[in-house]
Amino acid sequence: LMPRVLLFGVWLLFCLHSVGAIQSDIKWSDDEEYLNVFVVPHSHNDPGWWYTFEKYYTMWTSGIISSVVTALNEDPRRTFIWCETSFFSRWWQDQTENTNKF
Repeated sequence: LMPRVLLFGVWLLFCLHSVGAIQSDIKWSDDEEYLNVFVVPHSHNDPGWWYTFEKYYTMWTSGIISSVVTALNEDPRRTFIWCETSFFSRWWQDQTENTNKF
């Protein structure tokens, strides 16, 4: 259940951002009547935590990274941090030369 909730959260944030519900170019205000809100998407994928490395990769991680790379390619203002380098290395090996050039 936990990986599904995390995947849904990442998907929801990307959907909200893509339709303009979340904007990264908001003007800041020192006015006390305004509330500045920071939305920080987070994913937690530990290799071998609940499932084997391969199962995590095929069930969740590959799709997360592929979706993020697609979204990054669509809007150069977007950024993304991924700390689980073992998953990223595995994903990188599966990609075409065009994806790796991105």
